[in-house]
Amino acid sequence: MFGGAASSGNASTTSGRGAPEVQCCKMVDGVMRLYRDKQAMADDRPMPWPCPPRDEFIRHRKIILDMVYNGPL
Repeated sequence: MFGGAASSGNASTTSGRGAPEVQCCKMVDGVMRLYRDKQAMADDRPMPWPCPPRDEFIRHRKIILDMVYNGPL
């Protein structure tokens, strides 16, 4: 989605279907945080999208992959 620009923290996307425009992003503990603009990033005010903690996400992903590889899915 962000391509190579995501790692630099200067990604810019256009809004679609009423989604807010994202001007900046950065990785924090393995999770991408999205910001409306550079000032919001400087103030550490990410957009209010819910996100599970990294460890919980990894644990759930492992369960899903185990089911795909070994289970009925």
